[in-house]
Amino acid sequence: MGVQLDETEKRIVDLIEANRDEIIAFARDMYTHAELGYKEFKTAEKFTRLMKKLNLPVKEHLAVTGVKAYLNEEKKDNVSLALIGELDALRIPEHKYANPETQAAHCCGHHAQMAGVIGAAFALTDSKVKETLDGQVVFFAVPVVVTRYISLGSLLAYAAFFIEMVVFGQLGWFGMEQAYLYELYILVFLLTALAWWRHRANIRRLLNGTENKFGSGKSKSKEG
Repeated sequence: MGVQLDETEKRIVDLIEANRDEIIAFARDMYTHAELGYKEFKTAEKFTRLMKKLNLPVKEHLAVTGVKAYLNEEKKDNVSLALIGELDALRIPEHKYANPETQAAHCCGHHAQMAGVIGAAFALTDSKVKETLDGQVVFFAVPVVVTRYISLGSLLAYAAFFIEMVVFGQLGWFGMEQAYLYELYILVFLLTALAWWRHRANIRRLLNGTENKFGSGKSKSKEG
């Protein structure tokens, strides 16, 4: 027997499906116009425009290019949940879809992260869904995870996501039977493992001490 959705959950699924073309278009545009960390001005602007289109109050230029959009600010004292997507890409000029202007490419799936944040925004800002929420939701586009190493932040984020899913699942936050939780954990683990595998070259450079850092002279010279 599959997971049973209540009326609100079904509405959320329908809203995401109804906006699928715009969600995918944003992700594809971001994928083919990749920008380096703290230089994602165009991507941040597009995210900001979309959040304002959904009538959300927005704060821009956080840590240079970061953007926050707020839903249900009046309920922030109850609980506040942030949905985070990363804006930055890696400098991989040889990648098939590297941006010729920045030499950056999205090989970490950040465009998919942002698609998830945007999909959630489309669904949760619906008036009928919004009124069922007990707290504030922050849609947060960040320039880069807090570390000077270009790839370490992403690796830590993927690992933290897997741990959080297990912890929240065991606490009963998802309202799922244990058998389905195990399936969810396996799926999230496989996605995490895939992300780490895609970063295998970066991991080798981290172990060898040769990974690029933001703000280092080597990175600046490469970026022109």
